[in-house]
Amino acid sequence: MTVRSREEIRTDILRLGREAYGPAHTARAEALAAEAEATGDRSLLIKALDRLVSAYSFSSEGPKMLVPFSRMLRMWDERPDDFDSGDVHDLHWKFKWVNGDAIRHPDVPLASIEGLLADMRRRYRLAGHSERPVHSQEFELAWYLGDTERAERARSAMLLADRDRMADCRACEVRDLGKWEAERHRDEAAVDVWAPVLDGTSSCLHEPHYVLSYSLLPLVRLGRADRARGNHLRGYRLVRSVEALTEAVASHLEFCALTGNEPRGLEILAEQSQRWEQHGDLVMLMEWAACVALLMRRVAELGHGERPVPGPKGREWTCEALLEHARSEALAVADRFDRRNGSTVVSERVRARMDAEPLLEELPLGLGGPALRAPRVPVPPVPAAPAADPAAQLAEARRLSGAGHPAAPQAWRRAERAFASAGAEPSPGERAEIAEGAAVGLPPEPGTAELLEEAAGLYEQAGDPGGAVSARARAVLVRAAAGERDGVRARMDGLRAEAERLRADGAATDEQAVAVPLFRGRLRLALLGEEQDPAQAAADLAADLDRLAEAAGGLPAGPAVRARIADIAELRGRLAAPFDPEAALLLFTDAAEGHREAGREARAAADAVLIARLHLERGEPQAAEAAARAVHGDPERVVLLGPEDRAELPYLLGRALMEQGGSAEEAGALFLECMSLHVRAGGTGASAQMELGRSLMARERFADAATTLEDVLPNLGPEYGEAAPVQVRVWLAHCHRRLGEPKAAAEQFALAADATGDWPDRRQHAELAHEAAGALNAAGLHAEAVRAYRRAMEVWREVGDAAMVVRALRACAWALSAAEGPEAAEQVMDEALRVNEAAAAEAGEGEARDALRAELGQTHMQRARLSLERTDGLPDADVDSPEQYAVNVAASEEALGRCGAAAEVFAALGPAAERDRLGAEHMAARMELALHRFADAAGRAGRMRAAVRALPAEEAPPGLLEECDAIAEAARTGSPAPARVDGADGA
Repeated sequence: MTVRSREEIRTDILRLGREAYGPAHTARAEALAAEAEATGDRSLLIKALDRLVSAYSFSSEGPKMLVPFSRMLRMWDERPDDFDSGDVHDLHWKFKWVNGDAIRHPDVPLASIEGLLADMRRRYRLAGHSERPVHSQEFELAWYLGDTERAERARSAMLLADRDRMADCRACEVRDLGKWEAERHRDEAAVDVWAPVLDGTSSCLHEPHYVLSYSLLPLVRLGRADRARGNHLRGYRLVRSVEALTEAVASHLEFCALTGNEPRGLEILAEQSQRWEQHGDLVMLMEWAACVALLMRRVAELGHGERPVPGPKGREWTCEALLEHARSEALAVADRFDRRNGSTVVSERVRARMDAEPLLEELPLGLGGPALRAPRVPVPPVPAAPAADPAAQLAEARRLSGAGHPAAPQAWRRAERAFASAGAEPSPGERAEIAEGAAVGLPPEPGTAELLEEAAGLYEQAGDPGGAVSARARAVLVRAAAGERDGVRARMDGLRAEAERLRADGAATDEQAVAVPLFRGRLRLALLGEEQDPAQAAADLAADLDRLAEAAGGLPAGPAVRARIADIAELRGRLAAPFDPEAALLLFTDAAEGHREAGREARAAADAVLIARLHLERGEPQAAEAAARAVHGDPERVVLLGPEDRAELPYLLGRALMEQGGSAEEAGALFLECMSLHVRAGGTGASAQMELGRSLMARERFADAATTLEDVLPNLGPEYGEAAPVQVRVWLAHCHRRLGEPKAAAEQFALAADATGDWPDRRQHAELAHEAAGALNAAGLHAEAVRAYRRAMEVWREVGDAAMVVRALRACAWALSAAEGPEAAEQVMDEALRVNEAAAAEAGEGEARDALRAELGQTHMQRARLSLERTDGLPDADVDSPEQYAVNVAASEEALGRCGAAAEVFAALGPAAERDRLGAEHMAARMELALHRFADAAGRAGRMRAAVRALPAEEAPPGLLEECDAIAEAARTGSPAPARVDGADGA
């Protein structure tokens, strides 16, 4: 084994302090401590032990820090001169950590913890530190022991004591003080205490992580559901991959279990299975197991006790088995603490947490996932018929069916039960009505079709051939909707012919005679895309529907016939919408009026949804909003809608608001409503989830938006097209960028660019590749950024956009400067100049040429700035050698020349580029000062002053007049000011 030098070990200790905490960090800290001890250098060992204490503290093995810390104390007592000032500070600072971890380990006797606390108080007094941290540790100990009076005394003493450099950061103090209030059931006070952390005023390595998790249930209890939702989405992103934050992760599980978000809880449980392995910190294990037990209890109570769930390694788990294991694990650890503490406080807390009852039936999070609850389908109230009276129940079912009421299927089922309860046998006709009425509310499946065919046979037994043919036509439509294709057209054609014959013979009612060709029309519309000539098939169908509408218009205008005429108008509107949206809008409006006149308010409400959707597709968001609000704002109309329309309505209204620049907050609530309805019905609501992410971005809630958009990506299947996942990735990248996560932004931009690689429109691919390169550069991955800019540049050349080729070259130059130095970058910037000049010369006259000339001015300016990257100071600054002075002078001369060239280009562009020209002149004047060309600088400052004064006040560059005066004064006195040049923007 190679023996390393002390300096190599010391360097690695310092380097490790800059790396992320985790198992690898801890293992490295242990190895470095062993190496340092082998050298016999006590000073080096102190630094290694200090790093090891930190590694244990920020892992799941906090109690292990007791051993290296105790050794540091002994070394301090033996030879304090071995400690430098930083070591002394760290020794006293980490006393707090050691006390806290001793409290969290049941094998550390209570007397030892009290002894550590007394030793801390003694050492702080000797060192002259405030006792605020000592009182804080006593507060934590008393709190854990359940000694409320002692905890309040220590808390008061802590708040009265001075803050000095040993005090905990404000964010950590706020966390604990707020949690104390929350556990005393003072939720409002807790949220007020946490405010500085929640609003971003105070933060640290682990805050707002904990506070966001602790605030969840208090906010729910206070009725602030939207804020609780946001804190969950933002907070879980912060803690999901941090080993030391298991208690915060557990709080997010608890929140899910108590707000109707058990599916989200199961997702977190699956993602966090490694938390079961954290036996080094028993408090973490106890809190984790308690919250898992709570979640499993809720899932079992919803009827999913046998559901497979993720649990500790080594076996397969069901919900009920994991509930039993987690509960016993949590109570076993709690019992160890109680035996140490001589009380039952910890076990009581754990039991209370595991036995908590839900605070809300549902708090929509805007995330997908399977539903564990039965779908809740709101049904409008209807007058109750006597439960045991079959005739009354039958009459009520007929009434509701005639009105198109969504409660009709349930009414038919109640009628069937009423006959059974009364011991009465319905007639074949009544049995047929019951079977058909109950089938109408069922999903389009083969079983539903079989029920309708059974109803048709009963109609025939009852001597109602018109009812039979209508039921069979409805069955064919259901089979087609279920995916069946063989023979459905022929069967429907035959049924239509039979219905016409029966009508001519007087064996079918007017309504039945219209219903069957209407069902045939719906079938033809559904299968239109499978026709050899869809356009001709659509024209033929439109003509048939027009004839059907004309024929129906000549029938006696009873409610049933009027309703069928409205149905025909709606079907004609659906057919016309892709080709003639104006005509479709009129047809939908006619359908709504017809349904209303026929007493079918449910169908009229559904027509309003069609109208809102069509207005939105036509780019008329204001009209779409009005149509959607007319239904959404009326609860009595909302409950008349079917599940699909009820889910789509808030989506349409939210989209209409967003496209008008309306309230993003209201739109977000509408998208949440839509998602909740979709998820409860077994869908994903992915379109609404996308829009929810967009609305959160509009409200600058980028962490919430990122979580929402990450969650929707797996749900965007082929039916959403190629563009949807690309759009989500672009939005997600912008969120990451705003959150200060450029590497994650680069990944999303790159994935979006890859997805568009074979799109015919190459511009979008070029834009995304360019964005990915910029994000890589912002992340400090300069070499990768150079490669990405070069790829983007080639695509821009394919597109034929010379200006963007130039911008890509300039940005590539700056990335190359950061990666390899300015000399290599200058070659690329010079290439940008050549490309820019050639493109401007070829562009001829007009806007295109002016745009390329403006780019040329910017390229000259960036070449000037890049020249100065070679200097270690301006010519008049102190330099170490004549050679470096010569480099500085040459670079400054080059920069001055480029500024002059830029100013000429901008001047030729006239007033539109005047601000840019003044910027170039300003930089040139500063360079002239630096080169001791005082007369030139003074003359330039005078010309700039005159130009600025000639501009309207609102167009004058702020502060430039004062700069002109400063340059003139520096030139007069011959004492040059340092040149002030702007940094590169990479454009």
